[in-house]
Amino acid sequence: MTFPFVVKGTVIHGSGRGKKLGFPTANLAVPLPTNAAHGIYAAWVTGNTKKRYPAAVYWGTRPTFGDGEPVLEVYLLNESVDWYGLNITIQLESFIRADKTFASPTALALQMKHDADAVAKALRV
Repeated sequence: MTFPFVVKGTVIHGSGRGKKLGFPTANLAVPLPTNAAHGIYAAWVTGNTKKRYPAAVYWGTRPTFGDGEPVLEVYLLNESVDWYGLNITIQLESFIRADKTFASPTALALQMKHDADAVAKALRV
């Protein structure tokens, strides 16, 4: 996959785990190409306005929870927007890290904080 890479899709309800971990995500009903590496990406997201939001995007199987099927989840940095049912556009800018299994949800939440910081640095926000 070459960057930037654009994905468009409809925001759907997920399991709510991100919110419980302190990182609420928007889940999309669209897969990435099969050659896309599972992990964290730095991205810009646009919804029903022209405003661009910096975001950490996760593409993977959530191995810490053993879910199996790949999902696309978007965490907006320092923003809270209700996009349920709306179409959004995600412009993936760079790959941050590969997917991995964590020993606990707490360990995952700590890594998510580091990922958000890495995304902010990559996007220069």
